[in-house]
Amino acid sequence: MFGWSTRPTPNQLRRESLIDGNLVKLSDGNPWQIPMAQSFLDQAGSIRYVERFARTLEFRDGEWVAGRIIPAHESFANIGKIVFDAWRSASNGRFDIPDATNLCCKAICCNYRLSAIEVGALGLLT
Repeated sequence: MFGWSTRPTPNQLRRESLIDGNLVKLSDGNPWQIPMAQSFLDQAGSIRYVERFARTLEFRDGEWVAGRIIPAHESFANIGKIVFDAWRSASNGRFDIPDATNLCCKAICCNYRLSAIEVGALGLLT
């Protein structure tokens, strides 16, 4: 199968540094850490959107503030923006995510040494 004598496991394919996220059992039956681009917090009855990707810290006007998204997370931040924009434009609670399968694949590949070819060969998506 695809040049592997045995199927590689998520642990064998993990990148050295992972983007924080949730363990999700994919179609191969294994848990994979899927990065999370944003989360929502309830602060005193008000919902607040919070980015989950890393940013540089910059010292401005005597204070440390979040700067630009670190280069390793830029492509994932773009995925998060596409999904968030689709969600914000929802009509009647429904929204479409353009090119959703490719975005899912790219999100998996952020944390694992895979390309779309290997994601398909491992049968991770349904």
